[in-house]
Amino acid sequence: MRSTKLLLFLVISLLFSDAVNGQCKFSIIYLKTQQDVDNFPKNYPCSVIEAEISFINSTQINNTDSLYKLTQIIGNLNLQNADNLQSLAGLRNLTKITGKLNISFNALLENLEGLENLNSVGELSIIYNESLKSYDGLSGLRTVTGQIIQFNNSALTSMNALNGLVNVGGTFQISNCPELRNFPKLNNLKSIGGWFSVYEMANLETLDVMPELTNIAKFINIYKSPKLTKISGFNKVTTIGESLSFHDLELLTELSGFQNTININKSFSLYNCFALKELNILKKLNKIQGAITIQDNNSLQRIKGFSLLKDMTNNTLTIKNNVNLTSIIGLANILANTFSGIEIKGNSKLDTCHIKSICDFVKVPANNSKIIIEANEASCTDINTVKLKCSVPVLTENYFDSQLINIFPMPIYDKLSINSPYQFVRYEVKDISGKLMSNSNLQPDNNISLGHLHSGLFILTLYDKSGRAFNTKIVRN
Repeated sequence: MRSTKLLLFLVISLLFSDAVNGQCKFSIIYLKTQQDVDNFPKNYPCSVIEAEISFINSTQINNTDSLYKLTQIIGNLNLQNADNLQSLAGLRNLTKITGKLNISFNALLENLEGLENLNSVGELSIIYNESLKSYDGLSGLRTVTGQIIQFNNSALTSMNALNGLVNVGGTFQISNCPELRNFPKLNNLKSIGGWFSVYEMANLETLDVMPELTNIAKFINIYKSPKLTKISGFNKVTTIGESLSFHDLELLTELSGFQNTININKSFSLYNCFALKELNILKKLNKIQGAITIQDNNSLQRIKGFSLLKDMTNNTLTIKNNVNLTSIIGLANILANTFSGIEIKGNSKLDTCHIKSICDFVKVPANNSKIIIEANEASCTDINTVKLKCSVPVLTENYFDSQLINIFPMPIYDKLSINSPYQFVRYEVKDISGKLMSNSNLQPDNNISLGHLHSGLFILTLYDKSGRAFNTKIVRN
């Protein structure tokens, strides 16, 4: 009997000691009424609680004032279906939630003020809060170790409180927030461990984001936002872990950014972007490990950028039903042996398919490769026409700024000189039929002797040490 009393005394003492030291451990704490909240300091006299705390179907709760002692939750905090909850001010001392912060189906909650000291959460879920207008209150949040999911917050107009975020360990997703017009810049965000997805945002107009982001582990997918006119940012991202996709963006007129992306580990797609006239991103992209699909973009006229892309790792190139497209020069430097197939179809104004990559591929296609070239403008109407056009000097995308390359005199007589900041190491001269007339390494003085040429028009190609080519026409007098 004495031993039983002693054991009970020790257990009570241990529990009391934990409370005094500020940490308590429970399984689940349900708060269903305002009285439950008001009694919280007495029932759970700890600043650090290891438990799941849930306001679920708590229609009688309107404030969190009595939770002021909480500094850390080792577990989840669920604020769900608390239809009369209007204030989170009682959480003002909370700094960390190791599990999920779930704020959902709270009909009267207009902002998140009271969470200003919250620095880190395991996951963040904000969904179906019909009166939530802003994320004000999350300005101190720096780290989300898991995902951020946001959708169906029908009154949301500002997410700017998230601009302090530095790391997101999982997915960052937002959809169906129809009153949000401008996405936060997220100036400090450096890493996303999952995908980044923005979709079905009825009134979103601009997406100029993440200037410091260096890592995106999965895909970037932006689609079905009919009023989005501008996408830019992502300029420090070097590798996209999966695919990059833009589609069903009817008013998109500006697509920029991705200035230092060199690898895409899956595919690239652009379709149903009806107002975009020029595709001029991914200027440093070197390798893509999936298909490229550019389709049904009614106003698209030029495909530029992509000028350093060499390797498609045995995948297909599809350029289809872009009715105003006239130039695909940006895709000229892809190595032909990295295609598995090409489809260039239904681009009714495209007259120049004879770019280097396409010419090399149709000349020696890979085994079992698919080649569809049809329903384009005259010089690109079928594969035989393209092969014929490929018999003359073909087009390549210039990596170089022609305004910085001075070739003189023009017309030339016995020799020409090159003045340029670029370090060219080799040259070729061909006549207009494609016949090689001269080639050699460039001398240190950048002069080329051409006295042996007859009068006429020629194509001069200059190569740098990486094999990048600059083409220009020259006239021999």
